[in-house]
Amino acid sequence: MLTSSKLSLRVTAAIAALSCAATLSWATSASAQQVTTTEDGYVPNRYLLTTGLLLWGVPYSIGVVQAAESSNSADQHLYVPIVGPWIDLGQRAPCPVGSNACNGETTSRVLLVGDGIFQAIGTVEVLWAFVRPEHRSITRVSATRFTPAFTFEPARVASGYGLTALAQF
Repeated sequence: MLTSSKLSLRVTAAIAALSCAATLSWATSASAQQVTTTEDGYVPNRYLLTTGLLLWGVPYSIGVVQAAESSNSADQHLYVPIVGPWIDLGQRAPCPVGSNACNGETTSRVLLVGDGIFQAIGTVEVLWAFVRPEHRSITRVSATRFTPAFTFEPARVASGYGLTALAQF
């Protein structure tokens, strides 16, 4: 036959076992939820920007080196970006077409035209990179939210035992 103290002990043990099971089952649902945020934005077109800076920068750098080393006063206009080669071309001294002494001058004029064309194309590409930007979508995943969790634990209450309920929201 069960005495009241043995019955009380078994009830307490059963409550403790149930509370442990409840704690384990509810605590696993308290894992973090993933919060996904997506931000849409526009940035300059990186391909147009890169090729434009290269198409403008390389010929301009070559022109600056030429302006620094040349004794021709017209070449000093090469320090001015974009329009410098065209001003230089217009300020050069004329050379008769059939003269063999003008071969170097003809080469310089052809290179000035190429320099001016590449600088103009590069400038248009850089401007176009801002007119036609890329669409960029950035997705961030963070674990900041928690699902509600309920915990039941045995507790000593006054002269006996009881059950404590804890909740997390």
